[in-house]
Amino acid sequence: MPATEASRIIKEKNLNESVNYVLAYNMALIRTLLMDLNQTGDMIKTSVTVASYIIKRSDSSRSYVMLVLSELRKGSYIYREDGKLTRIISLPEKF
Repeated sequence: MPATEASRIIKEKNLNESVNYVLAYNMALIRTLLMDLNQTGDMIKTSVTVASYIIKRSDSSRSYVMLVLSELRKGSYIYREDGKLTRIISLPEKF
């Protein structure tokens, strides 16, 4: 579905609050999964990419996960090497 049509339906049916809730929930879930991954042993952290770890454990789309990870990297909240988590500086409560 094109974004313009989705936007029209959201406005038409007053779903802004619902959409915001879903996005906030997904961000909180990604944040929790990042902290879980960070606390796992190095063997797991070096064998799985951050994106695949999150996608397998959530209902979030690959594109949304990649968008969030990209923004967290740009903000210097997380560091990755070859897609694998190397360090978390801090994670924002909200995105």
